[in-house]
Amino acid sequence: MVEMLQEDGLAAMGVEGGADALEMLRTSPGVELLVTDINMPGISGLELAGLVRDEFPAISLLVISGREHLRPDRLSASAVYLQKPFSARAFLTCVRSILNA
Repeated sequence: MVEMLQEDGLAAMGVEGGADALEMLRTSPGVELLVTDINMPGISGLELAGLVRDEFPAISLLVISGREHLRPDRLSASAVYLQKPFSARAFLTCVRSILNA
């Protein structure tokens, strides 16, 4: 996904898990969007989304998962959900839509 974003002209970086994502956000000002999977090592994507929402309310969230029946109430009202599998075009369209909102 990082490569897709970079090829589409966006600055993007990847990290290994939720704790690394929080550290990156704390040391890299200017992040506009966090893309997280529900299933991640350490901190789950849902937990990460909540922590990011509390600490970095200006950062938009895109949560991805292969779960068909993810309850919307488990996501922050400001988080966008994208179900796997998805095409590169669908992913990039979703990201651009969030960034342009």
